[in-house]
Amino acid sequence: MEEHVEETEEQKIEREKKEINDQLKIINDEIEAFTKKMNLCAEQAVKIEADSKLPKLIELLEKEGDRKFLRNNLQKNGTELLRERKAYVLCHIKKQGEEDVTENIVIDGFCMRTPEEDIKWEEEQQEKEAAAQKGGKKAPPPKKK
Repeated sequence: MEEHVEETEEQKIEREKKEINDQLKIINDEIEAFTKKMNLCAEQAVKIEADSKLPKLIELLEKEGDRKFLRNNLQKNGTELLRERKAYVLCHIKKQGEEDVTENIVIDGFCMRTPEEDIKWEEEQQEKEAAAQKGGKKAPPPKKK
């Protein structure tokens, strides 16, 4: 037979205080994550603003690095210029002296992700980088939940 032990007033106050502190910690962690996200968005906005002032030439590259020279083919239909079942990379063409240098346009979607999704995304990127360093050609299979 179990006896029901009643909490003293002090025990009850301590328990409630601990619960409130735990909830406050969770809220503060979320605030910190969103503050970091807000700062990253502000940095990204400054970067995009500075980048928007630079002259750009946008081009398509095949995975092997061959340019499609879209400016020279403005009157052609896309099916004439691009091959079926071929993957292309969108890039900027920048001048470095006399030479054209390509810089891939990378959109990681961080502005659209929540802080929780950012954590998952960072873990996935680290897994991909680790697999690439080991010489793996493909990304590892997704983890089962």
